[in-house]
Amino acid sequence: MSKPNILELRSWQAEPLVMSTFVNSIGRMLASVGDRWDAAELMGLSTFAFRMKISDKTTFADGICVFDWRAMLLELMREIGYEVSILCGRLSDSPTPLLGAVERFPVVHPIEEAVLPFIRRHIDAGKPVLYFDTLVTRLFVHEWSVIYGYDDQGRVVHLTDPARPEGKTLSYDDVINNPIRFLAGFSSKPEQIAVETARLTREIVAREQAQRTIQFAIDYAKYGCAYRPRTTYLNYTYGMAAYDRWIGHLRNPHVAPNHYGMGQLSAVYAEAKRYAGLYLRGIPLEGEAKRLAMLASEAYEQAADEMTELCKLVPFIRTSEILSPDMREVCALQLEKAKAFECAAVDYLEKMLAVKAGEEGSGQ
Repeated sequence: MSKPNILELRSWQAEPLVMSTFVNSIGRMLASVGDRWDAAELMGLSTFAFRMKISDKTTFADGICVFDWRAMLLELMREIGYEVSILCGRLSDSPTPLLGAVERFPVVHPIEEAVLPFIRRHIDAGKPVLYFDTLVTRLFVHEWSVIYGYDDQGRVVHLTDPARPEGKTLSYDDVINNPIRFLAGFSSKPEQIAVETARLTREIVAREQAQRTIQFAIDYAKYGCAYRPRTTYLNYTYGMAAYDRWIGHLRNPHVAPNHYGMGQLSAVYAEAKRYAGLYLRGIPLEGEAKRLAMLASEAYEQAADEMTELCKLVPFIRTSEILSPDMREVCALQLEKAKAFECAAVDYLEKMLAVKAGEEGSGQ
């Protein structure tokens, strides 16, 4: 009864690992049950490729994690044919990081029986568990990870860590006392689905989801995110307006931009825009719609190039260095270049949808 159960966590095709650990963890879990997805496809389907969110206070990186975790996970997994079981909560009488993301979670108590059976049940069924880790190894602060094993005798779980390729262990007490409780397990696709049927299903999903994803990208860029924290002192700016907020932080003499957070923001969003371009190249389109999608793809890739230059100016490293006024202005100018390219990308996407609507209206 006390025998350890440690699953083989198969490698995912994305190298280097996707910096958006929510998507990276899902990709690793899917690969571990024999369902490998392209990183660009998952970044697009999850809409992470088209998101950008900046704190209204300074260049903290918390906006990366502030969204509706449950809704996004359920929607993404439903699109690719999985059901999800979620266990979530926030501990009572405990300081809660990322309150803007988890404030709607129920208040729970650190009870072992409320957490460990969930992990054992999924691991025993051969399925890893998505887990939000607030004890992630620095350089990161807190990120998603994958629990792929447990040991009742040693009272530890085995899990991934973005800063430790070999993984690590956490004690049962660490897991139980995590101020944010978020665990999720996926069901398998029905075994009777043939490989060819699964392939065709993926093609259908790609066509249908592509239009919804592109519409999301346009709406998010222009109008922002539908999820807004209820906590009044946590405010964020979304989409294209996030560029202006970020630039405003850099040019405001009364704001001290957070160097470390800015390094993470620039690294994560440079990668996201790169994947936006790759996703658009892969969607099944023809004719003028395809041409416009390719132009949007190139514009996103150019925005990613400009953001990558920002990464070189402010690398994602642990540092207490203060950004000088001259460096702040150089960074602001770099963001203005990236914004111009992304504006062009969104414009191409709007034209592409208009072309598709015209074709459908004419019965083509």
